[in-house]
Amino acid sequence: MRLLLRFFLRLIPLGVIAGGIAVLFSSGGTIQSGRIDAIDLNTGPGSSYNSGNFDGLLASETSAGVGYVHETLDWSQIETTQDVYNWSAPIPYAAIFASEKSQGKQVIAVLSGGPTYMGGTVDSTQFLLRWADFVQAAVDQFGDQVDVWEVGSQINTDTGMSAFINPASPSSSTTPDPKLYTQMLKVANNIVKGADPNDEVWMGSLVSAASGSCAMNPLTFLLEINGAKGWEAMDSIEYSPARGANPPEAAVTSTSSACASSLPVANTTLSGEVQSVQDLARQLGGKPVRIEGLGWSGDELTALAANRSISADQVLADELTRATVQLAGSNALTTFFWQIDPSGQPAAFTALGNLNSVLSGAKFESQAQGQSGSVFEYRFSKGSQWIIIAWHAQDGDSPVPVTLSSLPVGSLLAYPVDAAGFNASNGIAIPVDANGNATILLNERPVVFLGTTSDIGTAIQQDASNQTDQWGYDLKLSAHREVNQLKADMLHALENMFDSAKAKAIQWGEDKLNSILN
Repeated sequence: MRLLLRFFLRLIPLGVIAGGIAVLFSSGGTIQSGRIDAIDLNTGPGSSYNSGNFDGLLASETSAGVGYVHETLDWSQIETTQDVYNWSAPIPYAAIFASEKSQGKQVIAVLSGGPTYMGGTVDSTQFLLRWADFVQAAVDQFGDQVDVWEVGSQINTDTGMSAFINPASPSSSTTPDPKLYTQMLKVANNIVKGADPNDEVWMGSLVSAASGSCAMNPLTFLLEINGAKGWEAMDSIEYSPARGANPPEAAVTSTSSACASSLPVANTTLSGEVQSVQDLARQLGGKPVRIEGLGWSGDELTALAANRSISADQVLADELTRATVQLAGSNALTTFFWQIDPSGQPAAFTALGNLNSVLSGAKFESQAQGQSGSVFEYRFSKGSQWIIIAWHAQDGDSPVPVTLSSLPVGSLLAYPVDAAGFNASNGIAIPVDANGNATILLNERPVVFLGTTSDIGTAIQQDASNQTDQWGYDLKLSAHREVNQLKADMLHALENMFDSAKAKAIQWGEDKLNSILN
């Protein structure tokens, strides 16, 4: 490919090459399979390194099918003296990344903190100069180990920029600054893509308008990013919904006073809230939306668990499942990061592993129930395997009879999401009649039903189609990576040509000047 590139560069005029590169860059974007990714955690196992729990937690996450790991690169601790970088503070990042990569993880490096050696609040111009040096140093150090570079977190809150511009007091209150943040994105994108065009730059998470920490409406923040010409400097949008002590199906009408121009009241169910973000992203040019920090606080879980016969941990497992299934079905989202403690919230962590065992790689088929009423039923498939998840969204533990109709399977096995495992010994057999109907009892605990297409011929076709689709996605992804590399090669070649032309023009001018003077 590089020989072909040199051939064209010799034959095609400079203007045509520049135009071709412009077309290439305008046709980029993230390739998505349309299938659900493994559910991941918002905090990586590196956070437990100093307590001695890193190896155990990494093994647990691997067993649960976790694909991405978040690790924070804290600038404030890494570069305490200008241009002196300690990549083992506060944890040995290289060793941690190596261990995670050996387990097949994709590493997300969250860039946070600031230049504490510059004193109090840092001047924005000086900050950007130091920011460029820090990002370059981080990419030089870990570019081969990191797959995604995420710039900050909760960036539209009253502390979202504090760690950067006031690193000595990262919890202090600062006003969200989408213009400065856009410049940070641009700098990071240029450095990251220059080193590896297939690495991604993710926008730091945006909290919803209902969050008490919201200081700028998330939609407004996105509009400001676009207005500052920063849209193409990021590969995806990370969004953190805040539901309070409410289930995902409930409408939340209260918003932070600082985010008064919030999402429409009629659209503040979880699905409607996220849809507003997706709609704006599509209007501005299209970016995938990923859900980060999905969870409920301890006080919220206590309220939700009141008058229930299950623990707050089990309530969390149920609410996370219901939220994830709704967003995967109704909003076609594929990537989710749960905010849970694997050791302190075992039911939720077990639910994550169980869902990954059946939903990872699955595609959404239909929402059979839930457009109205309080019964929700979503159907997913993975070849001839069917995954049906259903629940009754009110009345707590009280069961109601529900019929699953037009089922393509001959029988089902039913599991609570926090079952010891989705195997035959833990499941409850559910008969399906000749008309494809099954009557069950549901309450607020979501139930996962597993079955296989009953018609053997159809099942074979579905499995073959599923494998063909996967091969097609793999080919697209491979081609996309090749195109990204070609973009980088062409851009570097064009820069060299311009540098050569510039040098020749300067030399020509000097020769002319010498001939005139002499």
